[in-house]
Amino acid sequence: MKVLVTGDPGGSLVTLFKRVAAVNKSNGPFDMLFCVGSFFCHADSTEDTAKLNAEAQGFVSGGKQAPVPTYFVGSFGSGSTEAMLALSTADTNIHYLGTAGIRTIQGLNVVYLDGMYDEAAYSSDPKDMDSIAGCRHYTEADVNRLKDQIQGASGDVDLLLTCEWPENLLLALQPDSVPKGLNTSGSAPVAEVAALARPRYHFAGTKNTFYARPPYTNPDLGAGTHVTRFIGLAAVGNVAKQKSLHALGLVPAADMDVEALQQKPEQRHCIRTRKDKCNASGTEGYMSVTKV
Repeated sequence: MKVLVTGDPGGSLVTLFKRVAAVNKSNGPFDMLFCVGSFFCHADSTEDTAKLNAEAQGFVSGGKQAPVPTYFVGSFGSGSTEAMLALSTADTNIHYLGTAGIRTIQGLNVVYLDGMYDEAAYSSDPKDMDSIAGCRHYTEADVNRLKDQIQGASGDVDLLLTCEWPENLLLALQPDSVPKGLNTSGSAPVAEVAALARPRYHFAGTKNTFYARPPYTNPDLGAGTHVTRFIGLAAVGNVAKQKSLHALGLVPAADMDVEALQQKPEQRHCIRTRKDKCNASGTEGYMSVTKV
């Protein structure tokens, strides 16, 4: 299976889909496209109800189709209220995943969390996780319900899609492996979801930076260990021309044997989280940092 993942489209859907169509023609066919970060034009919450730009209007109304089936989080930004309403009734191959949840898409187990952390919003009333209205800020109840779904799910998670990077992502990495000037802030709730989901790949946006973290080994919770590869993607059309589109050749975890799923790159060192000493065996509280 061939999959594309992009960072923040930021409302530049013509630019995004033109690039996807070219890649699909030269290196495809690809089965699907996933979008992380802000799908619509970057703006504060007062602009969510603004008029949707003409570039995005054609796609969300169904007048134009994406070159491959497209799934997204990041349902906020200028014109997003109008866009989400249009998408809910349009005959289109662009699909909003939802506030938070787990879906099986063409055999891939996909966990997703839409929205950004906001201290005030986090303690507010929960939203409908299947709401078509979108989600600028997730709540603690949203995150807790997602955790319950993950714990009750069977099989391994292929992809975790979030708008934000997780907290402590760079903990214990060698300084020379981290790009200078990289914004190291992250979301604690996203980190908690990632630790519980133990995805094979975790993609996030919103920092307008491309960064592929050295793979880390998840603790063995009774079904063996495997690595997670985090990839942060830059925004579509970013001035610095950082990588915004990533291609994957994936076999769904459900179709892999245990040995293949647990295969690990060369181990480098591990991250200390709750214990005082590093334990290379991968017991609870540790993540082993690995090298591709």
